[in-house]
Amino acid sequence: MDENEFFRQATLRICGNLDIARGLQECFNYISQHMPADNLYLERYEMDMSAIRIIAHANQSGYRNLDVLIPLLDEAKNGMKEVSGDKMPSLYICNNPAKDPITAHMLSALQEPLSSVMSLMLFVEDKVAGALTLLARGNDRFEEHHISLYSTLREPFFVAVSNALEHRKVLKLKDLLADDNRYMQKELHRLSGDEITGPDKASPGPTKQGNRTSRRR
Repeated sequence: MDENEFFRQATLRICGNLDIARGLQECFNYISQHMPADNLYLERYEMDMSAIRIIAHANQSGYRNLDVLIPLLDEAKNGMKEVSGDKMPSLYICNNPAKDPITAHMLSALQEPLSSVMSLMLFVEDKVAGALTLLARGNDRFEEHHISLYSTLREPFFVAVSNALEHRKVLKLKDLLADDNRYMQKELHRLSGDEITGPDKASPGPTKQGNRTSRRR
């Protein structure tokens, strides 16, 4: 498979959707024609919480937008520290997950069977922001030509993830503004209702002018 054609076709599929999960599935359907593939996960690293957040998942059966936080075990945290910073590879491959604590933990948390794993790291300012992780059930599923093809997807997926996260922020902000608007409408209605239907005020007494008129009579 020509790498340029693979890159072009995969990019068209992932960047053609604002719904990142749907784009992920269309990309998965294409990827699976050229390499072993059972599941594709999009992850964001939450280093301050020592956790990985699953953003989206796709396979042959469908796709899902997710917001699932998976805390790392101590052993996995130590493993992450060993490969963090400048030592972090741009592509992480594990063809024998039973021997790798990080991979085994993640597969268990995702309730996936033991699978060969290929994770494409997504960087922001030389820091790992997330990963595109492809799973293929069994050991030793990924070979050198799969790695070469998969590596071409870093830039389009970085763009797609950035756009998708910004889109989610906009949607959340829109929901918050709608909630605030509904609350203000209720408050205005309540206040105007109290003014109209509130307790009757005491009627004012006779004016001085009225009193003087009475005396003159």
